[in-house]
Amino acid sequence: MKRQKEIMRKIAEHFSETRVKLWKDIIFLADFVKDGDKILDLGCGNGRLFELFKDKKIDYIGIDLSKKLIEIARDKYKDYPNVKFLVRDALDTGFDENSFDLVYSIALLHQIPSKKYRLQSLNEVNRILKSEGFLIVTVWNLWQKNI
Repeated sequence: MKRQKEIMRKIAEHFSETRVKLWKDIIFLADFVKDGDKILDLGCGNGRLFELFKDKKIDYIGIDLSKKLIEIARDKYKDYPNVKFLVRDALDTGFDENSFDLVYSIALLHQIPSKKYRLQSLNEVNRILKSEGFLIVTVWNLWQKNI
């Protein structure tokens, strides 16, 4: 995981510049959110997923390993009182049990370097997700043909 952190530190600025707009294929994910929900965006990067929720009455927390990406997200959404961006690890978030109604993991799981750590991340989500909560995961399809 140390190597992952170092790579993200080096590429954070460029990575953020390539992740400005939401992918059209994930816009429907906003349909799962209700007013009052507490949402965690696991591996939030520059915070762009918050675009889906910025007009909703929710509490949103985005976490990422990259301090630089978190700084970019904080700056971009500084005028929204219902949003927080924190430098935290998906393997050990530091949140209390049963804290979130929804956890989004958009294009993160496949970036975690081993099965052991992916399972640790999923166990952490299970711990912090409310019993009636939902985990929404997307991963790349490496065999998808270009459209």
